[in-house]
Amino acid sequence: MSEEKFVIVEYDAISAQIDELEDKANFIPDVASEEGYEKSKRISLDVGKVLTNLEKARKAKKSHFLEGGRQVDAQAKAIVEKLELIQLPHKTAYKELDEMKKQREAERTEKLQAQVDNIKGLPAFLVAATSVEIKKAIDDLIDLGDIDYEEFTPQAERALDETLKALNDMFAKKDKAEKDAIELERLREEEEARKQKEREEKIAKDAAAAAEKEKEEALAREAQAKKDAEEAEAAKLEAEAKVEAANKKAEEDAIAAKKQADKDFKAAQEKAEENARKAQAKADQDAEQAQKDAAEAVIKAQTQARADERAEAEKIEKQNADALKKREADQKHIGIVRGEAKDGLMALGLTEKQAKDIVIGIHNGKVKNVSIKY
Repeated sequence: MSEEKFVIVEYDAISAQIDELEDKANFIPDVASEEGYEKSKRISLDVGKVLTNLEKARKAKKSHFLEGGRQVDAQAKAIVEKLELIQLPHKTAYKELDEMKKQREAERTEKLQAQVDNIKGLPAFLVAATSVEIKKAIDDLIDLGDIDYEEFTPQAERALDETLKALNDMFAKKDKAEKDAIELERLREEEEARKQKEREEKIAKDAAAAAEKEKEEALAREAQAKKDAEEAEAAKLEAEAKVEAANKKAEEDAIAAKKQADKDFKAAQEKAEENARKAQAKADQDAEQAQKDAAEAVIKAQTQARADERAEAEKIEKQNADALKKREADQKHIGIVRGEAKDGLMALGLTEKQAKDIVIGIHNGKVKNVSIKY
């Protein structure tokens, strides 16, 4: 198809000025001098005028063709709208079906990929799990081997093998750690029971010693009271002797002396009996107080022992909780560092299994002069 060429006379007139402008501008610009500056500025202005005339001519000539082009576009647009009305329901129907098929395929592959990723992520998810939970996860993982993973089957099989191996290792370590913790707790409880028994025996011994001491003091007080009574009896005998001596001295003074002696004897006897009663009451009171003090000492010592036991138990429980948190944080940190190291090796072209084996080998010290900084 030949192209129709339009001859624009105005363009020819403008083109004719180009040769003249080229002749005027045929020198090396030198704007360092005022003359050179003016010459270059004049040429630029002259060319600008020609460009302005060209633009005016272009717009004048183009306006006719633009109107024609708009009419052509309008007619074509009307035809397109009619054709699109015929096409739209059929195009929409098959595109919706294509999109639905595409979405179903994406959901299918996404579901299978998620199942494989879930298998791979089990070891990291179960870092803080118990041995019982890990064993159940192993049993459930074995059942997953019967699922059809379609085109993801090779990846799923590799993920199952690697995850089973990792979980079996985790189970062995966790089972040993839990048994060690149980044994440690048993030993701690035995040691605590031994210490508690020693504390109780000491408390009982101290209480018995205190009671014995108090008993001895009470006996001493009772002996003193008996001595006082004996001294009172001796005074009585002495008074009787004086009465007898007074009877011998004079018959006349006998009655008076006897009365006075009887009076003195009675007073001395009453005083002695009063002193004996007071001493006995004091001894009984002291003995009773000693028993109360001993009982209170035992109760106070037992209360303090229980408080000390609770404080020690809380301290050990906090230490165990802190140790467990630190162990879990260390395990999580090690998992993250190993994962980053593995991703770095995979970025160099290694497979995931190769990268993982290398990271584990470095961690276990099997690669000389290379280590992982945790």
